[in-house]
Amino acid sequence: MSIICLDTNILIWGIKKQPTKGQEANVEYAERFIQDIGDKGHTVIIPTIVLAELLANVPFKDHDKIISEIQTFARLEPFDSDASVKYSELFLKLEKTGEEEYKKEFNKSRRALKADIMIIATAICKNVKELYTNNVNEFIKLSSGQKIKILDLPKIPIQTNLDFPQKKYI
Repeated sequence: MSIICLDTNILIWGIKKQPTKGQEANVEYAERFIQDIGDKGHTVIIPTIVLAELLANVPFKDHDKIISEIQTFARLEPFDSDASVKYSELFLKLEKTGEEEYKKEFNKSRRALKADIMIIATAICKNVKELYTNNVNEFIKLSSGQKIKILDLPKIPIQTNLDFPQKKYI
């Protein structure tokens, strides 16, 4: 099985159940996706940068509950020295290609771009094959040239029971 990384928005929907307007369906999709990747035996990592973003607007008394829930299906991975080196490589590339263009194109602050690059760097250093995010185009550009697939939250359909009419045999 492969190693998968989840970005903050997937956890906002799947754990906190807090969609922004127009994204309400993503709560159910994220819940099913988190269940599905666990059922398939994938290793899931959550960079501690993602955890920090997730906990930023959560009352302190609820932090342990959220961390415990995440740890039922994922491994928390720190931003370590290897990720720092990879971050520096990705950030220098961003500066060379035009940081201001990225900030305008994706309507992001420099701080938000740095956090996203830290998430990508952590994932790359942990040999993640697939990183799931709602910011696909941005993450693809920020990770360009790296061996990591950037994917959107899959829309896993609800599996329902089929009710067939009962035949009466004479």
